Amino acid sequence: MKLTGFAFGVRFTKGFHIEDQLGSIVDDILYHEDSKFNEKFFPELQRGEGVRRLIDRRKNNKLTINASDIIFEYVVEQDFKKELTLFLKEFEDNILKRILSTYKIKNIARIGFIIMAQLDSSDTLLSDVNVLVKKHYNENPDEALSLRFNIVKKQPLKIGKVTTEDYDNTIVTYDKANKEAAITFTVDYQKYFSPVLERIADSPISFSDFCGKCFSNYEKKYGKKEE
Repeated sequence: MKLTGFAFGVRFTKGFHIEDQLGSIVDDILYHEDSKFNEKFFPELQRGEGVRRLIDRRKNNKLTINASDIIFEYVVEQDFKKELTLFLKEFEDNILKRILSTYKIKNIARIGFIIMAQLDSSDTLLSDVNVLVKKHYNENPDEALSLRFNIVKKQPLKIGKVTTEDYDNTIVTYDKANKEAAITFTVDYQKYFSPVLERIADSPISFSDFCGKCFSNYEKKYGKKEE
């Protein structure tokens, strides 16, 4: 298994005031002092109805901002852990703490962290998948493969006299577009807040701690060794 990328995300209740401020938000991200998400990191801007997307086409990195989401997608260059640590801090400090506060983005419904990897055909992570497919179709998935499942775990919290309906959702995806394509393995960790949080600071776990816990679980479950 080779770890190839990661993504961070936050979802909030759709706010039309956010659409009105998209240009200001983009400028603030690009030109804020010491921002790593600056015009060199993201040399291109895509505009759409109700959405702005900062892009580096060469490296395939993206930061998407719309009325209900802010999502950062990153392709690892050399050192997964080092780059994860660097951009996790940037996303939490610059986006979650500063941008959400400055532009009064509230009613946080979900946070998420995605880990992306590439598998070869002999990877042990494919063993159970191959057995399952062969059981139903009498063949191994050599040409193409698309398999997705999710696990929901309730995580209620008692706050005063109120018990939340918070829950975690983990989505696991195997995908192979065609015979020549590599097999991608993606684990999407999501934490839902119900009722929604007024502010991101009200989260029972910080974003960095959430991602750290998810990555630790990932390593224990799927193995630390990279090829």
